[in-house]
Amino acid sequence: MKADIPPTIHEIYNQKVYSENCQGNTICVISFLPNIYESNAKERQGYLKTLVDVAKKQRNSPFSFYWL
Repeated sequence: MKADIPPTIHEIYNQKVYSENCQGNTICVISFLPNIYESNAKERQGYLKTLVDVAKKQRNSPFSFYWL
């Protein structure tokens, strides 16, 4: 049975987060989510869940996922 460990989705809140994690032969996918004041926490969690679901399907690909 395969463990269902969620992939790491990094929040880019400064250049250091991006620079330390997006290196080598990785294709970095950046998602721009609406400001929390333009939506709400429930919508934000929905967007992040979608991003995690996509990242799970791409585990064997050279993608690294980020959001801001």
